[in-house]
Amino acid sequence: MAISVSEERVIDEKISAANRGLGDAPVAIERRGKSLYLRATLPPRPDKVDKRPVRLRGKWLQQAFPLKVKATPKGIRRALGEARKMAAQLDLKEFSWDLWIDIKKEGDQILGGDAVERFARYKQELVKGSTWDKVYKYALRAVPKDRPLEVDQVRALIEKYPTESRMRQTVLTAYRQLLTFNEIAYDFSDLNGTYKLPVNPRYIPSDEEIARVRNAIKNPGHQYVFGLLAAYGLRDHEAFLLDPKGLKKGRAIVLGGKTEENGPRQVWPYYPEWWEKWELWDYSRLPKYKARFNSDYGQRVTQFFARSPVINFVPYALRDRWSLRTLEFDVPVELAARQMGHSLEIHTQKYHFWIDEATQERIHQRVIKRSDRPQAPPV
Repeated sequence: MAISVSEERVIDEKISAANRGLGDAPVAIERRGKSLYLRATLPPRPDKVDKRPVRLRGKWLQQAFPLKVKATPKGIRRALGEARKMAAQLDLKEFSWDLWIDIKKEGDQILGGDAVERFARYKQELVKGSTWDKVYKYALRAVPKDRPLEVDQVRALIEKYPTESRMRQTVLTAYRQLLTFNEIAYDFSDLNGTYKLPVNPRYIPSDEEIARVRNAIKNPGHQYVFGLLAAYGLRDHEAFLLDPKGLKKGRAIVLGGKTEENGPRQVWPYYPEWWEKWELWDYSRLPKYKARFNSDYGQRVTQFFARSPVINFVPYALRDRWSLRTLEFDVPVELAARQMGHSLEIHTQKYHFWIDEATQERIHQRVIKRSDRPQAPPV
């Protein structure tokens, strides 16, 4: 089950209290998504390849050690005990990875059932139950439980799905993560499918219409959320997951949501004038919705869009328009994709669909009028 926003705050406060209880110990507890880790300066792990420069290999480094424990009050108590144990070993210079991990000997193999079970315990702490069921559980059910997990066996399972199907992408993702987690080397680069993300056409308002609609919204809280979505191209629920300090400086720092596993992401406003004129820096204007999960915020936003007499498009139309606007601002597509919180592949597949003839013409005219553009050679 997903952790609600309010529950996350409580958990983080308990983690802070636990770290204060550790005093000046060389170990700290931290949360990543729904899992707990111990952070400390440790020797390189013998079960992983040290990819640092040669001069640094073998030297101790800051690491986050996964406890494979959920971020719950009970999990924090266990993490505190593990942190004290690690701290004592470090203080006594008795730390050894043998006491913390199962170091796989050459030739060792893991049964398919055990590999899936270990991976499931880890992954189910990081993703929603529905995501686990639809993406991972469905794909991994085919792994033979009583036979060693082998790359050729997994390859055969993937190849059962047509290359042009979405399921090829789904099972490929699941099996890559399964093998990576269980530290089994593989190369599936030749198995990438040809499936393309379908794009459903919808109405995208012009910037002039967006500004008019925003000014016509009577409810101040709704008007503020609308402005955030328009200026920063956020997903509907992300307006409620921002760092107020970042907004003061003009940046929207998204602290959670769909891409929380990758950490916070930064988004800049296009147009910056909207940030200033609409006072988007004042996060105290955000409406106080009650929500257990991020999806609750999204539903509230969708409802006020649908019920408003002045809005004739969906919240994600503002995100679509933001993506097109970045082209007009000459923002590199790699940076735009990163700010939107998805891969470059998804960005090019989905959002290039919306580039209409008028947008292409505006960009073309601006480019050819640049004084620093390449000039034709003399004839």
